[in-house]
Amino acid sequence: GVRVSSAISLPGRFCVLLPFDNKIGVSKKIYDYKERRRLRKMARELLPENCGLIIRTAAKSQPEELLLGDIKFLIKTWEEIQETVKKNDPPARVYKDLSTTISVIRDLFTPDVTKVFIDSKKLYKEIKSYLQFFQPELLDRLEPYKDETPIFEAFKIEEQIKTLMGRKVALPSGGHIVIEHTEAMHVVDVNSGRYAAKKEQELNSLKTDLEAAREIARQLRLRDIGGLIVVDFIDLEDDKNRKKIFDELKKEFKKDRAKIALLPMTEFGLMQITRQRIRENIMQSTHEACPYCEGTGLLIKKSNLIHEIEEWLKRYKTNGKRKPILIRVHPSLGKTLREGIISTYVKFRLKYFMNIKLEETEKVSPRSFQIINVKSGEDITEEIV
Repeated sequence: GVRVSSAISLPGRFCVLLPFDNKIGVSKKIYDYKERRRLRKMARELLPENCGLIIRTAAKSQPEELLLGDIKFLIKTWEEIQETVKKNDPPARVYKDLSTTISVIRDLFTPDVTKVFIDSKKLYKEIKSYLQFFQPELLDRLEPYKDETPIFEAFKIEEQIKTLMGRKVALPSGGHIVIEHTEAMHVVDVNSGRYAAKKEQELNSLKTDLEAAREIARQLRLRDIGGLIVVDFIDLEDDKNRKKIFDELKKEFKKDRAKIALLPMTEFGLMQITRQRIRENIMQSTHEACPYCEGTGLLIKKSNLIHEIEEWLKRYKTNGKRKPILIRVHPSLGKTLREGIISTYVKFRLKYFMNIKLEETEKVSPRSFQIINVKSGEDITEEIV
C-alpha cells in the first residue's frame, strides 16, 4: 500500500538502484560464485558515489552490455529526479513508476515464457512500445487476442480461479490435497486416490507424494500463502524416497520469488515449510469471515440451543417471574421449535404455564437467542443467569 519512506529504490529489469545506500546485493537465487563475483565487480565499476544496487535473479548469465544499459538507465533516471527536485516547489511529483501492467511484464516476462496474449488494444500498444525499447527480442512472443470467446474462458483461467477458492485440489493420479487455514499456520493433507497392494503401496505413495509436492509448490505461489505451512505426506518407509520428496519440493520452490525455508520430512511424514509473506493471501483478499459462525465453519446444534432456552425458562420461573416474554430466534431455529404435532414451543408454554411468544428474525444469529420482556421491550436474556 501507500507509504512514506526515505529509503528510495528505483527498480529496473535486471537491477534495483538504491540512492543514499552504498550496499551491493546479489539475489540469493544466483548460486554460482563466479557469476555473483562478475555481477558485483561490474556494479562497483559503474555505480556513482552514495548509491547502492540490488542485482535481480533475471541478471543471471546476461551479457554485460544489457546489464550496463540497465544500470545506466537507472542512474540517468535518478539524475533526472534530482534535477526535477531542484526546479519544482513542493508539493510536486518528481517521478512516476511504471504502471502495474508494465511492472508485471518487466518482472515476469522472461525468455522461458513462450506467448503472452492480450485482449485489450490499449494494453497491447503499451506493452509493445515498452518491449520495443527494453526487450525487443521478446516482441514476437506478444500476441493480440481476437477471438470472441472471453480470454479467461478460452485459457481455462476461470476454472483455475475456482480451484484456488476450494479446499480440495485434485492430483493427476487420482489423489488429492486438502489445504486448511488455522490461526497459527496452514496445513496441507495429502491423500491417495486408490488402494494399492502392499508391494505396490510404497511406489504408489511415492508417486502421489511427488505429484503433491509439485502441486503444493504451485498452490502456495498462486494463493500467496505465507507463514508456517505443515504438510502431511503419505507415509514412506524408505529414507531415499523421503529425500526424493524433499529434493522435488526444493526444485519446485526455486520457481518462487518469495523466500522459502523447508526442513526434511520426519518419520511421521510431516514436512515444515516457511514462506515469506509478500501480501494478503488470495482467500483473505477475496473472502470475509461468516457473520454466523465467525469463520469457524461450525454452528451450535439446534438441540443444544433449545436446551439452553429451556434452562433459561426454568431459572426465570424459579425466580418467581411470570411476566409475558418474547423469544426471538433465527428462522432456522424457529422452524425446529414449531415442528411436530405438539411443537417444542407449545410444550414450553404448557410445561412452564407462561405467556410465551415466538418471533423469527434474520437479525438474530443462528448461534444465539434473545428473550424480551413484552411490556417494557427490554432484552432480559442476560438478567437470568
